[in-house]
Amino acid sequence: MKRTELEAYLGKHVKITLFDDDIIVGTLRKTEEYRELLKPNCYYLEGDYKNIVNQLTFRSSHVKRLEVVSAENAHTKLSEA
Repeated sequence: MKRTELEAYLGKHVKITLFDDDIIVGTLRKTEEYRELLKPNCYYLEGDYKNIVNQLTFRSSHVKRLEVVSAENAHTKLSEA
């Protein structure tokens, strides 16, 4: 997915399928908010994690599919079988 396409969803609750078919759900954020802690020019999903350093980061090119989900259905998962 192109960066400009992905950034249109910043701050929204989304379900993302990554290149390796892992599915993650949460609020899309950019790592620039925590530049000193995370890799620059990447994205992460805000969810149940309490520690920002342990967030899974990914690049826009890693996104295979994206869909917006409702906030009440957004539960962060690392992978889904």
